[in-house]
Amino acid sequence: MKTLTESDTRFIERMGQLAQSDGLSRIGGEIWAVLIVSDDPVSSSELVGLLRVSKTSVSTNTCFLERLGIVERRSALGERQDFFNSSQPLCCFPGRPDKKISDRKIGRRGSQVDDHE
Repeated sequence: MKTLTESDTRFIERMGQLAQSDGLSRIGGEIWAVLIVSDDPVSSSELVGLLRVSKTSVSTNTCFLERLGIVERRSALGERQDFFNSSQPLCCFPGRPDKKISDRKIGRRGSQVDDHE
């Protein structure tokens, strides 16, 4: 996985906050954001290390995101772990197609935006 920029990190944090404020898992939102900014599939162990969460948390949240249809699980020949990539563009919250994500809310990949504009 590529090295994350400061902008990527802010985007990941903000997506987690937005997911949590909408009643979803903060970690699920962060996982989705990591997959959006990544050019290649991301392994479960990379998600554990990057987000500093347990393997169980990554497994639970990736299964949930997979059921919602926004994450695809992949395998690699000779690898025992799963790899994930985003299968849905950044347009709406997982499981809530009526709840649109606007650039104004996430601030174009993480910059701070005032919601009272």
